[in-house]
Amino acid sequence: MTLIGNDLRALVADSAFIFVGRLLSRDMEKDARGLLVTRNRFAVERVIVGQPDVKTITLTVLGGETDTLVMRVSHMPEFAVDQRYIVFTDLARTVYNPVTANEHGVFVIADTAVYAYDGRAVTGVENGILQFGATRLDIRTGRVAETSASSDAAKLTGNIVSMERAPAAAENPVRLEEFIAVIAAAARR
Repeated sequence: MTLIGNDLRALVADSAFIFVGRLLSRDMEKDARGLLVTRNRFAVERVIVGQPDVKTITLTVLGGETDTLVMRVSHMPEFAVDQRYIVFTDLARTVYNPVTANEHGVFVIADTAVYAYDGRAVTGVENGILQFGATRLDIRTGRVAETSASSDAAKLTGNIVSMERAPAAAENPVRLEEFIAVIAAAARR
């Protein structure tokens, strides 16, 4: 499944289990068919949708890295130990991609702010559609940076003498509790 248009409603509808958790460990191994898989074990901090008594969960994804082998899978999320996430999934999925909509079903939590898996700040949800701002989180370092959507002034010939794109307004990322409330409301519909 591919998330089209950043539709949070579709993401929630296709996820029987949505949780906030911290990655405890990543174990890479070859499965019975010789495929490299990564078993990601999470401490579940909060269940947003699904069985509330789940305390730990292991999500097995295709790909990973050993001393002698590297296998990367396009759009498959890779998790970092000790990082906090919101993950949209279905525990009944038996394939090596239990995350709904691939990397679109993973959100990174930095302090109490929410970012998309690719680091874009989630600034809100409007009519069920995720909104993103100019702030980005460097997933590797955990540092937040302002990005500018503006370009340098461009000089053109003809009637247009010069133009400059206005910088995008920086918006604060949505807070975890607010995002959880929006997800829970979408699940009730």
